[in-house]
Amino acid sequence: MPTLPQLSIRPTPHGPVLCLNGKWRKEFAQLPGVDKIVGVEVSSFKDEHEPNLEFLQEFPAIRYFGSLYSFPFDYSYLYRIHTLNSLKFLTLRLSSLDFRRFPNLESAVVPWHSALASIFDCHQLKALSLLGCREKTSRRLAQLSSIEALKLKDCSFGDLDAFPEMARLRKLQIGLPRLMSLEPLSKCTRIEWLWVSQCGKIANYDVFGRLGRLRGLMIDTERKTPNLEFVEPLSQMRLFNFSLAVQDGKLRRLLKCPLLASAHFADRENYDISREELNGILSSTRPPLSCEEDLCFRSFSHGISDWQVFTGPELTVFKSK
Repeated sequence: MPTLPQLSIRPTPHGPVLCLNGKWRKEFAQLPGVDKIVGVEVSSFKDEHEPNLEFLQEFPAIRYFGSLYSFPFDYSYLYRIHTLNSLKFLTLRLSSLDFRRFPNLESAVVPWHSALASIFDCHQLKALSLLGCREKTSRRLAQLSSIEALKLKDCSFGDLDAFPEMARLRKLQIGLPRLMSLEPLSKCTRIEWLWVSQCGKIANYDVFGRLGRLRGLMIDTERKTPNLEFVEPLSQMRLFNFSLAVQDGKLRRLLKCPLLASAHFADRENYDISREELNGILSSTRPPLSCEEDLCFRSFSHGISDWQVFTGPELTVFKSK
């Protein structure tokens, strides 16, 4: 059975991130490249994990910290690192964290529980991924006045009433099973990239036609829609992926979007054009997608505060002896 390396260095757009798999060893601090680390990510290996975060004193100026621990853990040492601007957690179950004590925090991935409500007081946040939030309404999201990228997955509230108050919002990914209406998005005129999934109660998508800056749209919900007329006004749209069943079958109307370069959907008998044929026309008549556009669509916070996009295919790996 192959074993995982205990230490590796991952390139990101911001600089190298050290990935610790298991326990920290003092000799790791002397390994080549460690002195240039700008972020640290920890995970467990064979039931071994670092019992505390004091080893981070070797990296007093890191800007990113990520934890893939799946168990409760004391993260209070992080308060000592005043340079942190990005945090990511797999779980914070039974763990407490006061996000207000990170004055430079710009990006966060937060699995929700009620003791973490201080995340809404981080007015400087630019990118937030919030998982399983059990707030009754979206009201507290209005406090995030600097937010540019927002991901909501498996959250319980069923409204978007706070969204027009997030004037800088450019990227939005929502998975809200109780959501009844998308209408408040009509006032979010800066949105460029939009993903809608797990919003099974939504039946009307006309609001998307009023988002004139929209460049990428994904509708990942298998519901019926009468037609795709709502996409025709989207003169800036470059990518469109959808799981909808289009009842009138008129998908050739997508050719009316002058910059559309790629569309992904499941072929159906009533459609007037296949996916392959449509994309063949698009590829021969429209400018191809740039790497930047592709990354913006695939990576939630790319271009805002992203530590998950790698700049190279290889990791620098140090295997434990």
